[in-house]
Amino acid sequence: MTSSFKRPESVLVVVVTRTGKVLLLKRADHPDFWQSVTGAMRWEERDPRATAVRELREETGLAAEPAALRDLGLTQRYPILPQWRQRYAPEVTENTEHAFALELPEETRLMLHPEHTEYGWFPFEEAVQRVASWANRRAIDEVTRRLPAGGREIVVLVHGLWLKGWCTALLAWRLRRAGFEVHFFSYPTIRAGLRENAARLHAYLATLRANTVHLVGHSLGGVVIRALFQNFPPPRPGRIVMLAPPNQGSMAARQLARGRFGRSLLGKSVMELLAGMPSEWTMPAREVGIISGTRPLGLGRLATRLPLPNDGVLTVAETALPHASVQVALPVSHTGMLLSHTAAAAVVRFLRHGRFA
Repeated sequence: MTSSFKRPESVLVVVVTRTGKVLLLKRADHPDFWQSVTGAMRWEERDPRATAVRELREETGLAAEPAALRDLGLTQRYPILPQWRQRYAPEVTENTEHAFALELPEETRLMLHPEHTEYGWFPFEEAVQRVASWANRRAIDEVTRRLPAGGREIVVLVHGLWLKGWCTALLAWRLRRAGFEVHFFSYPTIRAGLRENAARLHAYLATLRANTVHLVGHSLGGVVIRALFQNFPPPRPGRIVMLAPPNQGSMAARQLARGRFGRSLLGKSVMELLAGMPSEWTMPAREVGIISGTRPLGLGRLATRLPLPNDGVLTVAETALPHASVQVALPVSHTGMLLSHTAAAAVVRFLRHGRFA
């Protein structure tokens, strides 16, 4: 059968790298419309997989063997958008789409068809947010579920005392801009102890499908990460960055803990920290980088007089951890570290290369 109208049957190919990046293309005829590789089946084509191979070659220059494409088992029907309705027969209002996935070892340069103006490689989470089609979002979600661990490499942010995950939002944005997929872990900083919070983190990490999991903890969050490796060492590889962690305790917290109200304000985890529990722990079997602050602006100065250098809450000496891979001091305060472009750049370098410089 042949027709001058477009066939209302198409393919979609989610191209993903082993490091967890998804290829998206930007359409030339529709500003800000991002999508995976897509294309209509020709009237003479019988096998959607063969169409997918052809579309990959025509739209990106990628030459893939048919067997390299993984059928996602998704055959989706959706209404044809009004701006493209004239391409189809008058009675046609819906399109049927077959979804596939192609995994590549790494990002590669492409030769785009003129119907696309640019392309990008995005973390899974960002790719889902960028694509315009619900069917495309569902296909990307299916890739994260069906491909072995999705080939993903992710970063989990762990906040500090009295905070929530949203406090690390700017750092998360900068990490995403650098190409990382970022997740937030929140926990009860006051009412739960270190082992209990480590158990919560362990359970949360078990829900994430990834080959590599990096952990970045701010303040008390760094100690919770240490508690995780002491009590529930995760099997997957990844690096650890601690932002101003009270590894050696806290003078300011000890002063505050002298009163009953102060102890209740600090909570169970900090009181266990002050009692010396972490001193009995072994070093995490990971590359560990520590970032300390030297700008003395913070609430710790209201509790006691802190020796220099300090970040307003902790001294640099209190953040130290013997046998850490590397430690660096930056001109930032304890909380300002979460807002600092310089600190974020240092985190990116360590997660990528295991060093701050």
